Amino acid sequence: MASISFKGDKLVGRSNYIEWLANAKLFLEINSFILYIDGSETKPDKSLYYKNLDEPHSPELVVRYYKKTSKYEQNSRKTLGVLKSIISTENTERFKDKNTAISL
Repeated sequence: MASISFKGDKLVGRSNYIEWLANAKLFLEINSFILYIDGSETKPDKSLYYKNLDEPHSPELVVRYYKKTSKYEQNSRKTLGVLKSIISTENTERFKDKNTAISL
């Protein structure tokens, strides 16, 4: 995920929401963050790599599963950080209990 800086003003509240939303959507789509916000990008399905919860199909598939899971979780955390960075500090405090981009 390449990142560039957000060109709009941070979301302060309802006063600048309409202007902020257009800039935020464009920024999030260009940088592929929107996939983690709208749920299009999902965590890898463990059942494709494991016969059951404890028995993998092969060692190679275990490695592939953990790499994909790690990448998904890293990008998900990055997306949450980006979302928090484009809203004002006051709004960030309101949403400090949110730990995923989808929930924010």
